[in-house]
Amino acid sequence: MNRRTFLRVASRLVAALWGASFLWGWLRYLTPREGLTWGRMWTPVLDLDELPVGEARQVNIGERPVLLIRVKPDAVVALSAVCTHRRCGVVWNRDQEALTCPCHGGRFALSGQVLAGPPPSPLRRYAVHLQNGKIFLSGGPG
Repeated sequence: MNRRTFLRVASRLVAALWGASFLWGWLRYLTPREGLTWGRMWTPVLDLDELPVGEARQVNIGERPVLLIRVKPDAVVALSAVCTHRRCGVVWNRDQEALTCPCHGGRFALSGQVLAGPPPSPLRRYAVHLQNGKIFLSGGPG
């Protein structure tokens, strides 16, 4: 094999590999993956039966603590479990129907909005999806 033939074969091989990797990327992009709905990745976090109405439970999405609150038999609210003031953990106060921060008295509504205290911004909301008796969360906005 002479040099010219070798370079022609090698360049065509490189072009074919580049084209195949480009095509593979597009196919992966266009093919829906399991758990992907409405452009969001849904993560199962808890069975609905494990969370009684009116109660709250903390779960983790990766490194982020999230507070799940079951407000009705068919409705769950998911908010960040970390206060926006000094990053203390917030707790659900069933009697006041609000989340409170024990560090500096911050209070948050079920919408995540600040009701009282020093927190500068609302709690992050997470999208919740209930299906087949399971609670699914999305890392995207709720």
